[in-house]
Amino acid sequence: DITQEEKQQVSQLLQQSANQARAATTLDGGESQNWSNLARIYNNLIEISEDALEWTIQSYVSAIQTHPTDPVLRLEVANLFTAQKDYSRALGLIDQAIELKADLPASYFQKAQVLELIKTPEALQLARSAYQTTLLLLNQSSEDYVTVTQKLEALEAYMTENKIPL
Repeated sequence: DITQEEKQQVSQLLQQSANQARAATTLDGGESQNWSNLARIYNNLIEISEDALEWTIQSYVSAIQTHPTDPVLRLEVANLFTAQKDYSRALGLIDQAIELKADLPASYFQKAQVLELIKTPEALQLARSAYQTTLLLLNQSSEDYVTVTQKLEALEAYMTENKIPL
């Protein structure tokens, strides 16, 4: 529970951050990190400003244009679309990230999570496959491997319980 004064203070600080980040993109618009920083600041404003989602997306588009081979930028935009329940656009961006770097486990993990949200039998089967691919790309001794294994087991249990073919 924050006070109205604290809310106003946070809003002012975010505005100052956005101003500084915009200045950085003006000084060096060819640097994708400047656009990514601006996008992350705008992302924090989504609950505050109705235009912030569009600003965030546009900033990420600029970041992608300045660094077209970075799959992580596409995953970050996919997160935005997932939060807006625009799963088809999210999956399109995730697939682009996979095309750019086929051995990036985060892409397959994120794809599985989006597919799980769709909840159709076909989507759940694809999610299972994406989790399996993620496991193939992870170090078996990592915490991520354990987490993905648990997610896969939970999905398979759900599919079995709901008579969805594995």
